[in-house]
Amino acid sequence: MKSNIFLTFAAALSNALGVAAAPSRASTRARLSSLGQSSAAGPNTLTNTHWSGGLLKTRGVTNVQGSFVIPSVSGQDPNDSVAVWVGIDGAGGGNCGNTLMQAGILIFGDGSIQPWYEWWPEESIQYFNENWDVAAGDNIFMQITANSTTSGVATLTNQRTNQSLTHYFTPRESPGALCEVYADWIVEAISFGNSFATLPDFGTITFTDTLANTASGTVTADSGDIINMSGYQNNNVNCRHAGSGSVSCTRV
Repeated sequence: MKSNIFLTFAAALSNALGVAAAPSRASTRARLSSLGQSSAAGPNTLTNTHWSGGLLKTRGVTNVQGSFVIPSVSGQDPNDSVAVWVGIDGAGGGNCGNTLMQAGILIFGDGSIQPWYEWWPEESIQYFNENWDVAAGDNIFMQITANSTTSGVATLTNQRTNQSLTHYFTPRESPGALCEVYADWIVEAISFGNSFATLPDFGTITFTDTLANTASGTVTADSGDIINMSGYQNNNVNCRHAGSGSVSCTRV
C-alpha cells in the first residue's frame, strides 16, 4: 500500500504556482499549494519541497482535527512565514486532483500571527476578519469538517481564551469536489507568486490530539505517513511520529 501511495504522489501534478504577489505583506494573497510531487525516503516517509507533517491515506474522511502550541518567533525577516494547518485531501490522485479544504495559522518572522482558511484551488487564502486574542504559547485547536464533498466547516479555537473562529464553506466557494481520501496535519512553506517564502526559525511544532473520522472509524496521525520538507530557500523540516497520535516537526 505504501508503494501505491508513493506512486500516486509522484504522478500528481500541482498547479500551485500562479498569481503574482502584491508588493506588501498586508495586501499579499498567499497561496497554499497542494502537495504535488514527492519522493519516498523510507517505507513510511515522503519528502516534499513545501509540505511537512503527517498524512493519512484512507477513504471517507469527513473530519480532521489537531492542536499545536504557537511557537515564539521574533526578530526575523517579517516576510518569512510558516503555515500550520489541518485539512482534507490535497495530495493529488483520483478524480478530484488536488482539491483541498484547510484552515490554520500563519506565523511570520516578526512574530505576527494570522488565522486563515481556504478551499483550494481558490485563488488565495482568506483571512478571518474577527478580532482574535492570540499570542505565542497559545494552544490552538484546529478542525475541518466536510458536510459534503462541496461544503464544510473550518473552526479554530484558542484554548487559552476559549475563543473560536468559524467559517462555513458553501458550494459556491467550492470550485472542486473533495475525494475525502486524505487527512492532513501540515507545516507548510507558502507560495507567493512563483516562489516559496523562507521559513522562519520556529524550532519544533508538534501536532497533538490528532483525530480523523473516516469510513472505517476514528484514527489518529499514528496511522499515517510522515512528510519531511527539503525545499527551496533552505526550507528543511524533519518530522516524526511522537507517540499518542502526535506528529513533531523541527526546522533544521
